[in-house]
Amino acid sequence: MDRKAISKMLKKDLIRELQKEKKRARRMENLIQARVHRDGLRKQVHEEMNKTEELRQKIAIQDMTIRTSVDTEKRKLTEILDKISEINKCFICRCNYGNEGVHRRASLKCGHLFGETCIYNHLKTNQNCPFCSLPATYIDIRVIIADKYLCTADYLSS
Repeated sequence: MDRKAISKMLKKDLIRELQKEKKRARRMENLIQARVHRDGLRKQVHEEMNKTEELRQKIAIQDMTIRTSVDTEKRKLTEILDKISEINKCFICRCNYGNEGVHRRASLKCGHLFGETCIYNHLKTNQNCPFCSLPATYIDIRVIIADKYLCTADYLSS
């Protein structure tokens, strides 16, 4: 083999090696780009996880605020229902009124409400309203037929 042939063969081998090296370099470059992209994605995921955690904390605070508000409203409603319940009890015996029977609502001319039997029994021995002490007799008793609850908005708002 002569020098030219050897030189040509070495040149071809060198070119092949250079091409292989270029391919390796491109693959390495692609790997580096993929790693950079992966690292960017990891950073984005981490940021999203932080945002998610912040949102969870905000939601927890809002949830607690809402629960507190609901509990407050529930207490207010319970107080209102208790007031309504008190309004609908006989001043003498503290039992609930009925629309029928012996414990129907009855009022005196002063406007105070009692169970019908209770006010009759009271007036047997006393001649006055048990609430305000104004004079009263059997003639002043008026049976009231009403819905389940008697109350005024003024009383409930106080």
